[in-house]
Amino acid sequence: MSVFFDNYSLYIFVVAGLLAGVPAVWIYRERTGVRTGWGVALLCVLYSVCSLLSAMLFAKIEGWISGTEGGNISTYGIYLIGPFILLFASVLFLLKPAGVMDVFALYAMPSLFLMRCHCLIWGCCGGLPMFGTGLNWPTRESEMVFYIIMFIVLWKKLKRNDIPGQLFPLLMISYGCFRFVNQWFRDTGSPGLHLSHGWSVLCALIGLVLFLRVRAQAKKR
Repeated sequence: MSVFFDNYSLYIFVVAGLLAGVPAVWIYRERTGVRTGWGVALLCVLYSVCSLLSAMLFAKIEGWISGTEGGNISTYGIYLIGPFILLFASVLFLLKPAGVMDVFALYAMPSLFLMRCHCLIWGCCGGLPMFGTGLNWPTRESEMVFYIIMFIVLWKKLKRNDIPGQLFPLLMISYGCFRFVNQWFRDTGSPGLHLSHGWSVLCALIGLVLFLRVRAQAKKR
């Protein structure tokens, strides 16, 4: 069992997080255009497959750009590839694209949180030493706190039924800004700008464009 866990622990954590997000999909199912239990189950499968595939694909892209093997999964895939897959699927299956993306933003939080729990357990993605104190910057812990805060914020906004379609862009902006700052304190093995800084800026800019577009369309309506 230990060998199995050693080899597949990352995917176990990710899947556990995806399962933890299922109640949120059920509670806000009508926002997505899904009304039945089977529909919720299929939407959760779509969310899960989209999350895993986009994270794995982006890790390969990062490895190809940097000329390395890359990691198994990359958080940025969920932000930069996942939305396009979900938007296509929501149009294909006659769902509500804005609601699908809003609920996905909330649904992804437990999984992303547990991804960093995995990093914490295995000692990867650590922070740089803090000013000779003998302590390292809490890179993983701070990102875990970020996901807890965003889960609460997104839940409250969904509950208030704010402008549909703005939550995932808001998440993209927030994560892009947070990760850009946090990346400076991450132990990457090389000082200065890193590829992740570029992805963070791209994530925040795309999120900002989408956020402003959704707000503008809401004002017209």
